[in-house]
Amino acid sequence: MAANDPTTDPTTDPTTDPIVRSARAVAAAAKDALYVSVGFGVLAFQKAQVRRQELTKRLGALPEIPGSSAVRAQVCASLAQIDGRLRGVEQRVDAALDEVQGRLPAQAADLMGQARHVGKAYQERVRKLAESAAA
Repeated sequence: MAANDPTTDPTTDPTTDPIVRSARAVAAAAKDALYVSVGFGVLAFQKAQVRRQELTKRLGALPEIPGSSAVRAQVCASLAQIDGRLRGVEQRVDAALDEVQGRLPAQAADLMGQARHVGKAYQERVRKLAESAAA
């Protein structure tokens, strides 16, 4: 075989090239970090929704006290405001993730897009469950 044959030359073999190995390691670490961050985001959202639902149930179980309906309405309005703020935070995180995803190589960006899609689907499921529990 020829000395310049790329199939036998160890300097062109992607499995032994340290730059390729490093790039793959960085891509794997970025993918793992993305999955962890999406997971933490979903868990934080779930936790906030669960607490909101618990508070709503507690308020519903309170005995009727003169003036309590106004307090209950105010608390429900505050809960709606918190939900709105959570959605605002979600939008800012999405914008930041869009920017990061745009800077990634195509394969890593595709993986990130898939992970975000799964996270969004799960988030919507949790939101629907929380809304149905509140009704």
